[in-house]
Amino acid sequence: MGGYLDYVGPTSLKERIAWADVIARVRLQSVAAGSERWKMVYHDSHIADPSKNIGTLEHRFEVLEYLKGSGGGEIMAVVFEFTGDFGYDTAERAAADGNALLAGRNTQWDDRDAIVFLRTDHPWMLDLPRAGRYWLGAVSTHLGYAGDHYTVASPWDKNWLPSASSGGASGASDGQRFLLDVPGSASTGASGQSGRPPTITLAEMKAEVAAIEREAAAGGGSEAYRDCLYEKYKWRREVDYIKGDGEYFYKRHDSAIGSGLAAGTLVYAQYPLERNEWNEQTAIPTPDWDWGEYRIVGRDHDLFVPQWPGVADTARPLPAGEYQFYYSTWGREHIICGAQPEEEQKRHEVFVAVTAPTGSIHEAFFDPAAIGAAVGADGTNGALKPTAFSVGGVSTALQGLKWESGTVTLELSPAASLSGHALDFISLDGSVSLSLDGGAATVSGGTLTWSVADQPWQAGDLLMLRIRQA
Repeated sequence: MGGYLDYVGPTSLKERIAWADVIARVRLQSVAAGSERWKMVYHDSHIADPSKNIGTLEHRFEVLEYLKGSGGGEIMAVVFEFTGDFGYDTAERAAADGNALLAGRNTQWDDRDAIVFLRTDHPWMLDLPRAGRYWLGAVSTHLGYAGDHYTVASPWDKNWLPSASSGGASGASDGQRFLLDVPGSASTGASGQSGRPPTITLAEMKAEVAAIEREAAAGGGSEAYRDCLYEKYKWRREVDYIKGDGEYFYKRHDSAIGSGLAAGTLVYAQYPLERNEWNEQTAIPTPDWDWGEYRIVGRDHDLFVPQWPGVADTARPLPAGEYQFYYSTWGREHIICGAQPEEEQKRHEVFVAVTAPTGSIHEAFFDPAAIGAAVGADGTNGALKPTAFSVGGVSTALQGLKWESGTVTLELSPAASLSGHALDFISLDGSVSLSLDGGAATVSGGTLTWSVADQPWQAGDLLMLRIRQA
């Protein structure tokens, strides 16, 4: 878990269950000072070399019952000291710190049965995994985060939950209660006891473990899936902790482009650099990273395409207007179980203001569809929109636009003149594939026709229509 590096709220019970390789009901036999070789790796940078050592507390537990995982009747659970200078050159110096930790540790829970959450390894501890030896948590003396990060008294990772009553209970029933927080806490327990220390029964804990294991079973034994479940609950906790600060959590991004620009026009960059400036020195993803996926959701999601590394482009030329979407990044490890919280998917909201050039009186999406023998669209099938505009003081609407038998037909209701105007059909590459002179049309009421010998568009084309002053 490692929340002692960057506090984003106390870990939840579900998160700790998903995180742990072993969960056991235990009884403490002894605690001794020790030391461990370690190599801190943070953001792929080596802060300490392999010869460093850290002080530890070694907890020897008798196992009364395994709730998750399996093993022998006795286990060793290690707590390491996260030191300000990232370790010592000798094991003796580290062990001296371990002795100081031993002398100063809180012994309040030593005489009680407990439930502990354990990991078989830790990326900084070079001598793990080892049979019967586990990582329990940390004590910090660094960066203002000094304190306990593993017992029930920790504001971080409560990996040691003592029995609610002192003394052993080797024949304890599933009704035995364990503390979820220290007495006097303002929180409430699994049963919601008001005015009492929050607790959970052994039976309730077993049910919680079983529920997470059933969820993990959907991965068919995949360790990547199990890791994803842990990330799911970890991310849920982090989002819940920071989303209250709307200014920090939710980001609005505004972009402005011209209408009718080619598909692939950049509208959003997660990093404030031009695309050709991205490089390794900027700590931005490089092509060899297994970065995951970029996704777009929201009102106008289908009009934009997410691209590597952290940008969004237009999917087609856009008529004038305002468009909205949400942009999110899914790490590869989060995809397998859908770990990303919904709030995170909508954390980056992008608004794109699209402005038409001077002289334009109307712009619309035109997606031709087969209409009988004709190829065209109308305002009722969503393939020609928006339809309403004003020209020459008349408010009118596009009722249909099609090509058939060498003729392009435009229907307006009510009738309006397009004399002095041109109709441009803009292709995906931003070029004008066809331009019609409104004054050259044959007019019959609200129907305007032009002779166009070759079929100008195909069903399925993604075009943009611009009506402009000629």
